[in-house]
Amino acid sequence: MTAPPVPPLEVRGGPGCLVARLDDLDRAAATLAIAAAACLGCAQRLLAAVPGGLLAGDLHRTAAVLELVAGPRGLLRTALELAGQAAAWRAARAAYAAAETTSRAALDQAGRALGAALGPALLETGAATAAAVVADRAALSGAERLLTAAGRPGDAARLRRAGARLDPAAALVGALRDDPALVGVAVRLAPGLADDVAGLLGAPGPRTLHTGLAELAALYPDGHAVLGPPWTDPTGAGAVGGLAGLLGGVARRDVDPGPGSITPLPAQRAPDGSPAAQIGVRVVRGTDGAGAPRTALAVEVPGTREWEPPPGDAALNDLGTNLHAAAGQPTAYAAAVTAAVRDTLRADGLETSDVPVLLVGHSQGGLVALAAAGQLRAAGVDVTHVVTAGSPIGRLPVPAGVHVLALEGRRDLVPALDAAANPARADLVTVTGGPAAAVPGAADPHTLLGAYVPLAGQVDGSGAPALAGFRASAQAFLAGTAEPTRVYPAWRTRGPA
Repeated sequence: MTAPPVPPLEVRGGPGCLVARLDDLDRAAATLAIAAAACLGCAQRLLAAVPGGLLAGDLHRTAAVLELVAGPRGLLRTALELAGQAAAWRAARAAYAAAETTSRAALDQAGRALGAALGPALLETGAATAAAVVADRAALSGAERLLTAAGRPGDAARLRRAGARLDPAAALVGALRDDPALVGVAVRLAPGLADDVAGLLGAPGPRTLHTGLAELAALYPDGHAVLGPPWTDPTGAGAVGGLAGLLGGVARRDVDPGPGSITPLPAQRAPDGSPAAQIGVRVVRGTDGAGAPRTALAVEVPGTREWEPPPGDAALNDLGTNLHAAAGQPTAYAAAVTAAVRDTLRADGLETSDVPVLLVGHSQGGLVALAAAGQLRAAGVDVTHVVTAGSPIGRLPVPAGVHVLALEGRRDLVPALDAAANPARADLVTVTGGPAAAVPGAADPHTLLGAYVPLAGQVDGSGAPALAGFRASAQAFLAGTAEPTRVYPAWRTRGPA
């Protein structure tokens, strides 16, 4: 079967960009909120019609009801879509008339209020769905065993196929992958839902996205960065290969070197045995427009690798760094990137203010790269460019003097986790690409090699003015010849600095 064609790239921002605003439609917002509540009420009535104890003759009807409620086009998804639209319209006046930060705060507040209003119905619907699924699966499992024991494998197989439809969690994930904007809607509703749950538990409120992130981040003491001795990766030498080549370098930092590689595996781990973050720094040599020698640094910042529960381990690229970075707090990971760049400049005898620096990061690495860019510029380092791939950076400030290119996959959920579209600005270009819907056999839409390196290749060949302008401004990094990569293993310590 032929794969469907990939839609053209969508490009927002860049020099001369225009920002369109929505008109204020308070009446439409109220109608949408009522419709969202009606969808939830309909879902509850449907679930109430599902019998608690199921017989074989009821299975197909029950599966159909659950698909209507929690399937890819079910009532829960529709309610989320309507609630998200209502929140957007309620904040439209502020978004049109006020500054970007003010309008975003209004949108967050509208989402929180809607989440609180819809919370009881969402919680009740979710509980009823879970109860129905548990009951159905128990009935299916028992009936399947009886049919198998009775020598009726064909009937048992039909029950298994019916049971496969009773997976609302998988259906919801599929729906979110097809429309990642729903992730942002859910994130905006989350503080209001949290208020409802906290109220049931007697905990104080209200909550906001920022306070919620800060509360979670507090569970992970960030500590201080430690850089291990750098090692040399010769696979980074040679022509950079454009944006795709830069992201290919980040992909090489995503894994520890294996046995028999340049450096033994134990040297790439923290003292507690957790994997060290691998920060790559490539010295890129070339010439400027007048033919004079030019030196630049391209810095590779990989994404999350550790998902330890609180308080985590010594790994820098862990869940704790995600929470601190998303909350706009300093991180030990960004400090390690800053230290690696400054160490390379010292080791090569390069003048801090004369060497342009580009940082490229995937997922969490994009958040860290943007934060490190600000820290390095404050220290006098000439950071001029940042490239992010699959990173939720819509709420983070862009340091003055830095040009940012943000790559976002159409079906990647991660860039939507901050519930904030990247602003259209002269110094921030956002490119959305990749398949519009699920493609059989396609790679995970968040991976580097499967999704973002191909997307970067499309950007390398695009004639869009904003992308051509970004590439032209970044020729020192994209068109030169790189020396072998200096790789810094880094981890954290929670003791004294």
